[in-house]
Order: sequence, then structure tokens, then C-alpha cells
Amino acid sequence: MFTIGKRLRSLGLVLTIGAVAIVSSSFVPFPGQVGAGPTDPTTTSSTIAPTTTTTVPSKVAHADLHGRFTVLEIGDSLGIDLGWGLGVEVTPTKSPKVTVIQAAKGSTGLSNDWYFSWPANFSTLLHRTAPQVAIVLLGTNDEQSIRVGTTICAFNTSCWRAAYSGRVRQMLNLARLTHTQVIWVAALPMGAPAFNQAMVAINAVTRPIVTSSSNGTFFETSPLFTSVHGVYRSAAIVNRQLQAIREPDGIHINLLGSDCLAFSIIKSLKTTFGVPITPALPLLVQ
Repeated sequence: MFTIGKRLRSLGLVLTIGAVAIVSSSFVPFPGQVGAGPTDPTTTSSTIAPTTTTTVPSKVAHADLHGRFTVLEIGDSLGIDLGWGLGVEVTPTKSPKVTVIQAAKGSTGLSNDWYFSWPANFSTLLHRTAPQVAIVLLGTNDEQSIRVGTTICAFNTSCWRAAYSGRVRQMLNLARLTHTQVIWVAALPMGAPAFNQAMVAINAVTRPIVTSSSNGTFFETSPLFTSVHGVYRSAAIVNRQLQAIREPDGIHINLLGSDCLAFSIIKSLKTTFGVPITPALPLLVQ
């Protein structure tokens, strides 16, 4: 779970972001929560490791009739973390033609549709906001069984992988119907080894579906959140200073980490989709 300190800090940050970026960004904040994991001490590398994307060519987003771009960001509690970073980096001064709508919801995913159905809510959001690009960050809460009719599919079984694949395709198809491009953010590396392996398994299902779709781009997060040896890291050299980028629970992203992730995704929005967006706070991550 979130600690009380994180909840209080998040409330203050959302208010700050709303005040700074009220012209360029709209926020729909939800409380976030996932099961806590142990802190995993890590080492960092001095080698530059920028976050990269795996792309399929010809995925240009087209502005609306007024020349503006709307970016819809959805996900679980880590999606909320990412939304804070986007709120800091996307400002009316630097990106006057871009609006970011943050609509992530804690404790959600594609497995637990009995609690919250992302396909149903995503469809509503797409029609309500008409975005050119949607950013999806899910997976943190998906290490659980999926019910298919009367069958319970245990996590990472063939039955589960088939059901999960269907839900990923459903999300992409919903976006395609509204001519929306999708940046699907990989489930993040985690501090606890078993939890991290679950995220690896989820990405193994999601990655080929997104990269082979006509409107999907899979955004890898391991270059930012692991060392050059592929080991989870809780800190990185940011702007030439060693600083924490993850929360002590080994799951969530702290304020600086959220900013770093948002900064990297903004580069993809510009280079892959042609969105006229410029980060407010340039970052060098090593």
C-alpha cells in the first residue's frame, strides 16, 4: 500500500501541477494502491541509459481542427505517478498546443475486471476526450488469475496468456476505432525478484501484440529503471547527481522518477507521433 506520507505528498503535488499547467493539462486524480514489496538496495551505472521505444513506422498523430493535440494518460497507481511527471513536463509555455488528460486509477489492471473494467472505461474516455494519443501504463496489479466464463485461469498459464492477450488487443482496437495512437508503457522493473519476474512475464505477452499493431508503440522502461546489467535500480545519476528515482517499497516511482519517465515518453510523442511537445525540464539520466 501507499504510505500515509506518500498519500499526503501526492495530494499536494496534484494541486501544484494543476496550478502550474492548468492551461495545458487537465487532471482526473484517483487514489492509487498496490501491494507493497520490500526495499531492494541497488547499484547504479555511470553509463547513459536513455529510455527507448520499439516502434512500428508511419504512426503519425494528426492534430484536431484547431491544430491542437490531446494526450490521454491511463493506468494503475504507477500511471498516477507518471501523470504527475507529465504535469510537470507539459506546460502551456513550452507546449501550448498540447493538452494532457490524466485518468489513471489505483488498484486497477486488465486482470481484475471484476473491480474495474479498463476496456469499458477506456472506451468512454476515448469518446469523451477525443485524444490523438493515449498513454497506457498497466500491469502492476495483473499478477492474478483471470476469470473466463466459468474458468479461472491462473497467472501466466496458457489460459491466462490467451485471455490477457485478448484484453490488450481489445484496448488497442478501441483506440483504433477513434483513430487514436497508443504508447503502451512496459510494466516497470520491480525490487522484489518474484514480483519483477511477473512483470517480465506480462511484458512478454503485451510487447508482441502492441508492436505488431497498426496503432501501437511499446515503450520499454528497463533502460531507465535497471542498471546496464539489467538489475533493478532505485537510484540513477540525474543531471550529474546520484538521486533516488523509486520509492522505498520497490514498486512505485518517486517524484523525480516520474519526471524522468515522463521526459522520456515526451521524446517518443515528438519523434514517433509528431506531437509538437517540448519538456519543460530537460533531464540527463545516467
